Amino acid sequence: MSQSISTAVQEAVTDTILDTAAQETATDTIVNIDLDVQAQKGPDLRKDHPKSHGLVWGEFKVEENIPESLKVGIFAQSKTYPLWMRLSNASPAQKRGKLASDLDPDVRALAIKLLQVEGEKVLDDEQETQDFLMINHPVFFVRDAQGFANLTKASVGQANEQELRSLQPTFEVLKAVTSKQVANPLLIQYWSTTPYKLGSVSIKFSVKPHQQDTPGSPSTCETYLREAVVEYLTEKGKDANGTKKSSKPCRISGTDFKAIEQ
Repeated sequence: MSQSISTAVQEAVTDTILDTAAQETATDTIVNIDLDVQAQKGPDLRKDHPKSHGLVWGEFKVEENIPESLKVGIFAQSKTYPLWMRLSNASPAQKRGKLASDLDPDVRALAIKLLQVEGEKVLDDEQETQDFLMINHPVFFVRDAQGFANLTKASVGQANEQELRSLQPTFEVLKAVTSKQVANPLLIQYWSTTPYKLGSVSIKFSVKPHQQDTPGSPSTCETYLREAVVEYLTEKGKDANGTKKSSKPCRISGTDFKAIEQ
């Protein structure tokens, strides 16, 4: 009986996986719409996540005490990598020269780029780097490329009734993530949302701050998240001896960056 159930579940999962042609068609839809929107609203900007709250130089330290099953790739041995870390909002530009306000409901994101990473890469656009991309919610808002294509079409009024119906779970996730109150993007948790292969296991990864965000009275400033980052890395982040934290690298260690086995 259990074998029959397992087979049925496996077949159901297989039926929902997009084939290569469907993935390519969905990707073309996303790219074409994105290029058109970018040309209209911000040809000099990236289409998604154009608004930065901060770009931070720091270090990524791989600790020695991580599980043996996770000692793969950059985690294979204790080592410190230089990094760039970017904090951003997900929304595209509202119009040419006008970015979305920090006061608007939005997805907050964290991107980490490690440098001096050796080994073969899947993409050859950069050498000796590795990226970790995250948002402030543990669940991604679409299940596959077709879902993203439908959402992209909906954002410009091109989705049909069936495509809009299919997006109801997506809208629920987006409602949950954009309703989160964020006072300082440096002090909230971020997740990869989607799984990645690490050796013989599939994992999701997360970055968790040592100090927790404490939203207070609502701000009225359209760039309050950027201001919070600047203030934290300068005035509020001073060491006991008065040295500003911005003069030191931001360190992400094994206690902050966690791989979650699936």
